[in-house]
Amino acid sequence: MKLLSRRAVPLAAAACIMVLLGACSGGGAVGHGNAPKVLVITQGTSATQVASVRAHACLPQPISVLLFFDDGSFGNFTGRVVWSSSNPGTVAVSNGDYPVPGVAGAFYPSGTLVPLAPGTAEITATYSALSAVVSVSVGSLDNAKLKSVIEGFYVPPAGNNIRMGIGTTYDVALTAELDNVETNVSAYASWGFQNPNPGVATIAPTASTSARQAGGRIAGVGFGGPLVAQATLPLCPLVQTSTNVTVRPVQNITVQPQFTGNPALVVGNQERMFVFADLGNGPEQDISSQAILTANDSTIVRFGASSSLFGLGTPGYYMQGLSQGGTVISAAFTGAGVQMQSSTMRVGVVNADLLAIAVTGAAPSALLPGVSFCNGATAGTSTPAYSQGGSLSSQQFCALGTYGGGMVQDITPEASWTVSDTRLATIGSTTTNAGVFTSDTDQFGSVNVTATAPSSASGTIVVNTATTAITVNPH
Repeated sequence: MKLLSRRAVPLAAAACIMVLLGACSGGGAVGHGNAPKVLVITQGTSATQVASVRAHACLPQPISVLLFFDDGSFGNFTGRVVWSSSNPGTVAVSNGDYPVPGVAGAFYPSGTLVPLAPGTAEITATYSALSAVVSVSVGSLDNAKLKSVIEGFYVPPAGNNIRMGIGTTYDVALTAELDNVETNVSAYASWGFQNPNPGVATIAPTASTSARQAGGRIAGVGFGGPLVAQATLPLCPLVQTSTNVTVRPVQNITVQPQFTGNPALVVGNQERMFVFADLGNGPEQDISSQAILTANDSTIVRFGASSSLFGLGTPGYYMQGLSQGGTVISAAFTGAGVQMQSSTMRVGVVNADLLAIAVTGAAPSALLPGVSFCNGATAGTSTPAYSQGGSLSSQQFCALGTYGGGMVQDITPEASWTVSDTRLATIGSTTTNAGVFTSDTDQFGSVNVTATAPSSASGTIVVNTATTAITVNPH
């Protein structure tokens, strides 16, 4: 959320918007006889008028106003109109003068809705003799929780306790139910410790370009704890969640493969190699993204942060099979000035023809409680009706490939994914979101999810396709 300083507000209010205008004026013709015609309230980057807006208590959100002229041109007048609310106790609206709680000298920009309690209100924008109105309904924010972020999943910390290693980081997120849908609201939160001790741990917002990836990042600095980490929503200080954080030395690190039993990887396929830190109670903290994996023979396998980054020198824990053979791999981790090396693990790569594909759902991981992966999925795992929801609502589909000799291997990142109706849903087709099905619609309907992959180990390319149907049930 962009904030305005006290001095910035009058400057912004006094500035003339020069785009499409020859001069600034109060009411009549502007520039070369081009008269203001109508005000339109919009959201986001759209120039389409909105009649109503849904908001939720404690979560400020911006709206905009466009001024259209006689010749059809328009300009953004969000900072030049006067905003008002018919029910400021339910939802106020800033004219660049509404203070941000807890941030001295900061104000919400003009056009920011400030929802305070469930209810309704009419928000009016006025410019000279013109005005525009939008109806705002405010829903409640319920069941706020601070959760661990593990491999992109939001998982309640076991016993509300987080144990982490010195020199490691640990990601958390604030979630809440909005209209009965669990949603990541971390972008609106303030992060801190009840009794800060920067010699033990620090916490700060994560740098993120999307609401779903927003959160807080705890850095383990030194032995100590438990400290109480908390997330607070400034507009609703009573909405506060916390968890205990304990920091201990990393005693050793281990590598554990994604595929149970460490089977040979098919040439061209990928597998995640997880790195866990032992803090004294056995492997417990996933530090895969903080470690560096290497292979003795880089012609057999290579590592990368994703399929698009293989071979570019970017550290990562996705391992790709390059050619048939065997090699040993290991992981290194440096934290708080101490470098650790894992024991070695032997991995194998084989050539094999893909004979068939099955599309199925993900299954709970044995490595990470609360997380579901494709490696544990088997053909026939249920694919329930999809209930469209908020920013946490998605469903992981998996592609299981059957190879010559009866070997079955997860090929989710290798497959190309499509849906039959992109008006109802989308599905990811990159390493980091392959098979992730998401719907953002208010329509009911059925969608076919299809995975396609070629088999070329024998030199003859055969395209294999599998399809499953899913029903979209919007809230």
